[in-house]
Amino acid sequence: MFNSLKASYTGPGSRRGGDGGNLGILSREPVIAANLGLGELIKMLVPGQMHSNPETNVAGAGGRGAGQLRNRMMMGEGAGAIEFEQLGNAAHGLQNALLQSVPPSAEKEPVNTVFPAWPKGWDAQFTLAARGAFLISASVQNDQVEFVEILSEKGGQCLLQNPWPDGEATVFRNGETAENVSGKLLILLTTAGERLALVPKGKVPVEKTLR
Repeated sequence: MFNSLKASYTGPGSRRGGDGGNLGILSREPVIAANLGLGELIKMLVPGQMHSNPETNVAGAGGRGAGQLRNRMMMGEGAGAIEFEQLGNAAHGLQNALLQSVPPSAEKEPVNTVFPAWPKGWDAQFTLAARGAFLISASVQNDQVEFVEILSEKGGQCLLQNPWPDGEATVFRNGETAENVSGKLLILLTTAGERLALVPKGKVPVEKTLR
């Protein structure tokens, strides 16, 4: 089903301007691209939605927008960023490109995947909340995931799509070496307040910890 959806997606519709042009305030294109794992489109769509198109803000001749309203809101995103829908949708797409925490189907536990739609060649580090009261941090450099850290706020089982599926990973618990894990899906049992760090076997966690 997923592959069929991905194959049927034809990309964003007609746009103007550079870096994705005018996506529109309520466009969900960045979120769709992230959910489908289309990292190369994220390069264009997220900046494109963040950048304003002046045509949407100008009233009257030559402008398609309504201009500034009496409450200082505008019908399109402006240089002052006084409207939030456009930036909110861009942020949603960006965060989904960094981390996805969704169940594979109804009534199943969420699986956490780091950098599921991150563009090749982009270095990044993030800390984001995941379902199940987990705070997840990860870093990618030169297209390689350096580490994944998980702060378990309430304890319980955390499912993680293995960023290094072709080899083993070492789990550090509260700074101490704990176990080696392998496989496409990692099942990590945690206690409340426990901090886990995962790195490829033979590596040690770098000094980029959750704060």
